[in-house]
Amino acid sequence: MSNSRRNFIKLSGLSALTLASPVGKLSSLLGNDYLTVKKSNQFGLQLFGIRDLMGKDPAATLKAVAAMGYKYVEPHEHQKLGMFYGMGNKGFKSFVNDLGMTIHSIHTNVYKDFEKNVALTSEIGIDYLIYNWEGPGKTMDDYKKMADDFNKKGEYCKQHGIKFAFHNHDFTFFKMGDAIPHEWLMQHTDPDLVDFQIDFYWVKYAGQDPVEWVNKYPTRFKLCHFKDRSKTSNEREKSGIVELGTGTIDFQNILDQIKKSSIKYYIVDQDSCNDREDPLQCSRVDADYMKQLKY
Repeated sequence: MSNSRRNFIKLSGLSALTLASPVGKLSSLLGNDYLTVKKSNQFGLQLFGIRDLMGKDPAATLKAVAAMGYKYVEPHEHQKLGMFYGMGNKGFKSFVNDLGMTIHSIHTNVYKDFEKNVALTSEIGIDYLIYNWEGPGKTMDDYKKMADDFNKKGEYCKQHGIKFAFHNHDFTFFKMGDAIPHEWLMQHTDPDLVDFQIDFYWVKYAGQDPVEWVNKYPTRFKLCHFKDRSKTSNEREKSGIVELGTGTIDFQNILDQIKKSSIKYYIVDQDSCNDREDPLQCSRVDADYMKQLKY
């Protein structure tokens, strides 16, 4: 049986599966999209934004994500189900691949079970293990130590055939004295060992220009995250983060100005989808926006 035929059968069985699923309103949200996955630009989804649905029924939720046109997913380390949502690393990869999607990167706390998680990630050929949350309240001394630690973790990842990367929030882009922490991390990590995933939203929230940063370090950023900033809310998160295309960030303009960068992976990361009444509808709006972008 061909992969396309197998994927068709898996996706077309979604409506029956979700009748008994704890994931509400899946079939109504999908409409006719589950009958055929439309060809689109290559973009992915960070699963943190729909973490509650992934915690309830990862299989049905992943089928919904595939039907929206996402071509890859970026797992996060779920609080209860772990990095692979209770499926095991090989089972998760197989399920995702059968839906016509791939996995290029994964978010995890690299200060917990690091060697074990490197082994699990390497075993299924994921490109990037990404540290996604250093938290607020750090000092420049903390970031200096972090740069040294990133180099060590990057070396360990390299020895096991994968790459190490850091995903920013706003914290690293706020000035501390005469320094910007992210500048220190860029300048004091080995380019052969450490890459970066830029989150455009958080850079702009910190008052910085993501275009300037990417063009200043065109070979260091390999992945990027998309979420939009509200036109009306001043909240840092929650209502401050809105569906792509409904806020204030002109992503096409950003992409047009960073054509010479080394960014390969374009990933939706709308943290606030999980707070919506229909998180999948939120992800669908984001997918529709991503389809019309030119990367």
